[in-house]
Amino acid sequence: MATKKKKIKSVKPKATQPRRPKGSGSRPELRLKTSEKASGKRKLTTVSDGHCFWLHNGPTLTNLKDLSGAFSKMTNDQFIYHANKTKNDFASWVEFVLLDPECGSNLKKCNNKASARACTLKALKKYH
Repeated sequence: MATKKKKIKSVKPKATQPRRPKGSGSRPELRLKTSEKASGKRKLTTVSDGHCFWLHNGPTLTNLKDLSGAFSKMTNDQFIYHANKTKNDFASWVEFVLLDPECGSNLKKCNNKASARACTLKALKKYH
């Protein structure tokens, strides 16, 4: 007795997100508006509660300006808790949440509060 093999139909998965028009880039949130290109300054990114930075035994921070001010008020223990040889929470938050990879990269090189504050103050000059 011979058995018949059944053909299996391939099903294409449905797209879950609408397609972006060509040339829009992979990260539209990083594209600068025409006025921002002309002035060279960007709007300061302020995040909501779900994306804020929770400073160890301290306040919550919502933007780069808050972080810069926090460096002058935090203790050395608080700084070391977030930035040490194995991690740098400040750099990761600035780079991936506030979407400032240049400042995030510079913060990775900072090993004390004063240099981290200087780095954020320098980065704040490109915002309005």
